[in-house]
Amino acid sequence: MTDILLVVLIFVMEGGREALQYGNGWQPPDNNSLFGYFSLKYHLPLAVAWLSVCILSGYWWLFPGMCQIQDAFYFAFNRKDDIDAKDWVTAGLGGFYVGKQYIPFTYVALWLGSLGLYYASVLLRGQII
Repeated sequence: MTDILLVVLIFVMEGGREALQYGNGWQPPDNNSLFGYFSLKYHLPLAVAWLSVCILSGYWWLFPGMCQIQDAFYFAFNRKDDIDAKDWVTAGLGGFYVGKQYIPFTYVALWLGSLGLYYASVLLRGQII
């Protein structure tokens, strides 16, 4: 259980690092984008690093969920930026409110992706975590 908590901690810290960068006015390079949405100079190396952490820890199926955790902690650490329907992460797909907290449908999709990958891994290996 400790190793999965360490993976979560890495992604929480990554959210804090990104909040610190953006909070100080840094913007990732936006030229050479994938689908006009993902920066190849910023998002691609970031995704490779994150996927490496998940694979090396043995929790490769957690990658989509960890992306959500990182993004949520970006908003938690960046007091200048509240998540809402206009944010980049919503991808124009909308979301819903739980109390006063906005939850993008992309967050739900990321966790459903992790759940699906987890069940695929159970079927392939035949064992639960």
